[in-house]
Amino acid sequence: MIDDLLTAEPDPSWKIVGRARGMYDSAGQTDLGLIMVLSYEFTDEIDDGGSFSLLSINMAATKSVREMAIVGGTGLFPLARGYALYRLISSILLPVMLLLGTMLQL
Repeated sequence: MIDDLLTAEPDPSWKIVGRARGMYDSAGQTDLGLIMVLSYEFTDEIDDGGSFSLLSINMAATKSVREMAIVGGTGLFPLARGYALYRLISSILLPVMLLLGTMLQL
């Protein structure tokens, strides 16, 4: 299960802009793949109440930059679709996903 803060920068001391909630589970018998379902929910004054949802297989061991499908949204992002690029910032105690960019079609 995932229920993490979204911050403006990849540092927990930066401004909180929302939460990332979802789940992941193993999705491969012969490789290290995870199926991930995430919702980015925004609570800052600009995007308050807006969210978009992602669904994809995360091939954790094969790519440094990964891509997830944006499959919907609410608030400022109704019926959003597109993709998000992200990478994992390695940390012993706290794994952090860094959202590199999105291409949204509203």
